[in-house]
Amino acid sequence: MVNFGEKRHHFSSQITFRSRPIFNLHQYNKSSGNIRTDLPTLVLQCSLFARQEAWRKSPVNQPSELIYLDEFYKFETRSFEVKICPSQYRSHDVFFSVLKEHLTNWGDYYEVSDDYVIKRIILYIDKIIEYVSKRGGNTNCEYLEIFLDIALKLEYVLDGRMREIPWRLNGGMVPATKTSIMELPERMEIDDDQCLKETECVICLEQLVPKKEGGKIICMPCSHMFHGDCIITWLDTSHYCPICRYDLPTCN
Repeated sequence: MVNFGEKRHHFSSQITFRSRPIFNLHQYNKSSGNIRTDLPTLVLQCSLFARQEAWRKSPVNQPSELIYLDEFYKFETRSFEVKICPSQYRSHDVFFSVLKEHLTNWGDYYEVSDDYVIKRIILYIDKIIEYVSKRGGNTNCEYLEIFLDIALKLEYVLDGRMREIPWRLNGGMVPATKTSIMELPERMEIDDDQCLKETECVICLEQLVPKKEGGKIICMPCSHMFHGDCIITWLDTSHYCPICRYDLPTCN
């Protein structure tokens, strides 16, 4: 059985930088053994604002369109702060490794942007450091605070068999109650309904007839029908009808 397919339909990002020199050294702990350098220590404060949305292609026997799946909508924020000394950021390889170690903790949000974010950070800080270096010892700046805001938008188009929900998208799903699933009626006259025989179950994309002896065809309150095992598995994850998004009761 081929699992529910997914592909990234669109990805966009917006990166905003702000910087602020810090002259009040008591704001950060500084051990007495530190050696004074002409270049400041960077204090990088990085914040992520990620929005995720998904659409599903309509079944093959219906007009072609994209159906918005609002149960997959998700908005997340993440952040971290890291101090980077001059010996680290003056070497691009070391600087790259330090940033990547922190950004990879963002999981898929980092993967979709690949190393683009890191390269943008390094390019920006190179310009800042070049400016500070030209001013030499006149800066009297021990720390340079860099604020990095990343606005990330991911859009998915889901296609194929829907037996399993992609792991990236199932975080916001709410299952239907066991009672509402158990109360779904079974379609009895399937063998005499030629029109129904020519219809596909949109979850597995197979003919809408019992797959095996004792198999069931389940009818949702919205009148859409599915293989019993397919729709029960689906409703254990999402309380929406896969076709029209009629919602069953939830524990919430």
